Amino acid sequence: MSAGIVFLDRDGTILNLVYDSELKLMRGARNLDEVSFIGGSVEAICDLSKKFVVAVVTNQPDLSRGKLSTVDLDLIHLEIDDYVTTIGGKIEYFAHCPHTVDVGCKCRKPETKLFENIIAVEDCKDPLWVVGDSVCDVMAGKRIGAKTIQLAPVDGDPNYCASDLLEASKIILRN
Repeated sequence: MSAGIVFLDRDGTILNLVYDSELKLMRGARNLDEVSFIGGSVEAICDLSKKFVVAVVTNQPDLSRGKLSTVDLDLIHLEIDDYVTTIGGKIEYFAHCPHTVDVGCKCRKPETKLFENIIAVEDCKDPLWVVGDSVCDVMAGKRIGAKTIQLAPVDGDPNYCASDLLEASKIILRN
C-alpha cells in the first residue's frame, strides 16, 4: 500500500534540458537522442516508488507546435520507464498536456486536471507531493493541496527547496 502520490515534472527534474540553438533557449527532449538523465534522478524515483505511487506530469507544447510527435513522446516515456524499472523502481503514470499556453486548457500546469485524474484513479486521500523545476509545478501542487518542492533556482513559493530530485526524494522520505 502506498503512502500517497509523488508527482514529478519531467524536463529539468528527471531529464536534462536541451539547448535549442535556433530558439536560443533550453527545452525538453524531442527524441531519444536528446534523452539524458539528471544525475541521481533514477535513484530518487526508485527510492520514492518503494513507498509512494510515482507519476510524471509534464507540459509538452511541442506536440501542438509539430516539433514533437506522439510516437517520440511515447518512446521517451518508455525509455524513462524501462531505465527506472531496470534499476528496481516503478513509475505508475505518465501524463502530459500537449497544448501551448495560449489555448487555455485545464490540463496544462499550473492547471490541475492531469493531477486530479490520477488522484481519482488512485482514490488517494494520502499525502500528495509535487516536485518540479518551475513555478507552474509549485502552483499546481498548491492547488491540489500537495506539499511542493521546487528545484533550484527557486522562483516560486514552495514548501521546500532542493538542488535536484535526489535531494527532494530525501526530503519527502523524511516527512
